[in-house]
Amino acid sequence: MYEGVIYVGGNIAELGNDAVIEKPAKGEMTTLKKLLGTYRLPCPTTFRKVVSGRKLWNFDRKELEIWKAAL
Repeated sequence: MYEGVIYVGGNIAELGNDAVIEKPAKGEMTTLKKLLGTYRLPCPTTFRKVVSGRKLWNFDRKELEIWKAAL
């Protein structure tokens, strides 16, 4: 994952390259509940926020193996 934010209400089988899990802020949870409510969708009790770990933003020869795995 190079950049972005993904909210997951279920299981995560695999994160992939350079993705990390963060806890959503309270305001983000409120926004998600309102958005899902607009479409009358059930809201999971917990969400996980998947974001970029930002390791792949700048190439460094010391991290060559990380880059090989990403490509």
